Amino acid sequence: MKIIIAGLGRTGSTLVRVLKEDGHAVTVIDTDRAAVSAAERSFGVSGVVGHAAMYDTLTAAGAFRSDLFIAASGSDELNILSCLSAKHVGVGHAAAVTHSSDFLGEMPYFSTICGIDMIFNPEYETAHEIFRAARIPAAVNVQSFAGGRAELARVGVCEGAEIIGKTLAAIRISSKLSVLVCAVKRDGRVIIPDGRFVIEKGDDIYITGPHEDIFEFLKIIGMPNNKIKSVMITGGSNTAMFLASALEKTGVSVKLIEKDAQRCKFLESMLGKTRIINADPFDGSLLTKQGLAGADSVMALSDRDEDNVILAMYAKESGAKKIVTKLSKGPLSAMLPNMGYSSAVFSEEKTLSRIALSYVRALSETLSSAVGTVCKIADGGAEIVEFIAKPGFAHAGVPLMKLNLRRGLLLAGIVRGREVLYPNGMTSVLEGDRVIIVSSGESVRSLDDIIEK
Repeated sequence: MKIIIAGLGRTGSTLVRVLKEDGHAVTVIDTDRAAVSAAERSFGVSGVVGHAAMYDTLTAAGAFRSDLFIAASGSDELNILSCLSAKHVGVGHAAAVTHSSDFLGEMPYFSTICGIDMIFNPEYETAHEIFRAARIPAAVNVQSFAGGRAELARVGVCEGAEIIGKTLAAIRISSKLSVLVCAVKRDGRVIIPDGRFVIEKGDDIYITGPHEDIFEFLKIIGMPNNKIKSVMITGGSNTAMFLASALEKTGVSVKLIEKDAQRCKFLESMLGKTRIINADPFDGSLLTKQGLAGADSVMALSDRDEDNVILAMYAKESGAKKIVTKLSKGPLSAMLPNMGYSSAVFSEEKTLSRIALSYVRALSETLSSAVGTVCKIADGGAEIVEFIAKPGFAHAGVPLMKLNLRRGLLLAGIVRGREVLYPNGMTSVLEGDRVIIVSSGESVRSLDDIIEK
């Protein structure tokens, strides 16, 4: 696809890198000549110096012959205006990156009246990834698929877990639940397992299934999974605000500590039940007084990565049960010490990359199938792709056991209408199904790619 990205801050540069690596022809726009030159050298893209909302700039960038325009400057309003201008010039699709909550509820207006096709809000999406993980406390990370009807949870297998030494086939039969272990990370290797695979202590396992079944499955196998009732949040970022709002609706008791008094007033106006505390999160005695050690989860969600790392480490030393750390920059996560399976790190950069890549691949549908969702798991060692089996799919109706499926991949789920199937050898893909594929090694770009040539 031919893609224009306007704005070369951290967000825009992340999108340039991800989409260029995915094989797209990328042109960048920025008013900073040095930033454009750096992008041209670093990523091998074309660049235009100018204001992204201006007709001359957009035509110089080739908007009239481009498939997608993404406005990713630091100004929400400028991004919306740039998308409107790009649509007027003739770009195929336009998407805006926003950071405030103001535009989230206006998507129907922007779509139907203004013609803007997508709004990305990294903070909102990160908050809801954290929220999904909070609903399954034993999980390090949780992602949703099939419109939220199925979830993928990453869980560390600790000493004493009842599944150690058992095959996946035996585990599935004994649990009698609709769950599927679709990937395992062991000693740095990513394995797409079959039913004969035996679980070992220290494995990172990735489980897919309905939320209720994953929750019950973890209880059955002996993984601690008590529901979270109280949360302490340090930092009043937009991510913190979005998350607190979601937690409030489920009856979770939330305390949010923020140093800036004006920000506290704003948060109080936006949140109805969260207790806002105007204080320094680095005040150890305050954290202790407010119940740091007794909270079911402590979440470091400020806009400063360094602060979040320090607070997460302090929470660990203080005996917090589950710790969540938000980072803006993905690479910094590698600098965190190993704090065990009670900790989880969420990167806004990775969230944005996943959403953007999913959206772009959905636009780049092939003749046989359309990509609906794409993300990396197991530190990039495996990929999850959601396809739609379009009319004409050559293997529709054929049981999976009769197909010569490629090694290193697994069908993790099939969505048929409102039903989610977790397939076995007798299951077949039908036209119109949404098929969730987990693969390692070579990327799967169409549904036909699951068959060994």
